[in-house]
Amino acid sequence: MDLDEVETVVRDALAKDGRLSTESSRRAGYVDILIRLSRPDSADAASRHARIWSSGVEAFFLDVPNGFKYQEFDWEREGQLAVLGLLAALAREYLLGRFQEKEERISFGRQRRYLEIAVGGDSYRLYR
Repeated sequence: MDLDEVETVVRDALAKDGRLSTESSRRAGYVDILIRLSRPDSADAASRHARIWSSGVEAFFLDVPNGFKYQEFDWEREGQLAVLGLLAALAREYLLGRFQEKEERISFGRQRRYLEIAVGGDSYRLYR
């Protein structure tokens, strides 16, 4: 999968929802796609954005504000298409405010914050 395909797959996945806009850039063999709401309905929504980036080979990442991230890796084209579709869906749900910020206890009583987003009946966690 090349970088052009990565951009096309993400844009096609998000085009179904006319409230989202994308802009992309390339540098050093990576594509970086910034996603925002086209018509935010509040100041909070206006400050939200998501970023999907990839080498187009095997690594796919989603970043949202405050350091929350989700990553997937796949070598097969079909798997890569599925991963990009999932990342686009996670970005859409985040931008539309359909997520919960939660905490979990980790070692030695420390807390770790994460975003929980539901897509297709499954729940995904974006960690810092």
